[in-house]
Amino acid sequence: MDLLRKDTAKQYRGIRKLLHGNPPLDPPPVDYDGWYVGSIGLIFIALLLLIIASCVHPTPGLTYEVNDRNAIKAVIGEAENQGYKGMLYVACSIRNRASLKDVYGLYSPRVEKHLYSEHIYKVASKAWYDSQFPENCTPVKGAVSWEDTKAFGEPFWAKSMRLVLVYKDHKFYAKN
Repeated sequence: MDLLRKDTAKQYRGIRKLLHGNPPLDPPPVDYDGWYVGSIGLIFIALLLLIIASCVHPTPGLTYEVNDRNAIKAVIGEAENQGYKGMLYVACSIRNRASLKDVYGLYSPRVEKHLYSEHIYKVASKAWYDSQFPENCTPVKGAVSWEDTKAFGEPFWAKSMRLVLVYKDHKFYAKN
């Protein structure tokens, strides 16, 4: 009977070793806040940050950099229906402003969804290029702001600025 017990105990230990490992595996170390320390925790945090970053949508006023790509998109969003001159005057105002802060056109639905034609993109690109030459921007007289007053009415901030140009639907304003 003792032999049978010894064999059964030996088999039991063998099965236990297979199931639980030999020696039993230690749980991963935990720091004081309960986060797992080591590569698994770091990978988890990195993936979480990537997911959050991919879900964040820029909102108007957050992209201030005036690079060619953003400026052309802003010109399209602001003056697509104003023809070359209207686009040129907006481009000149963007250059005077030296920022895309609060420029709605950069994030307009037509720009975001790329609903404009290749022709419009070429016209806006030409307007942006031509706006670097001061002689093309003399009509805007230093304007840094503009508004489509036919569509949106007179803006509240216009009271503190000087009206310098009206072209089609847009009014252009310079600082006092």
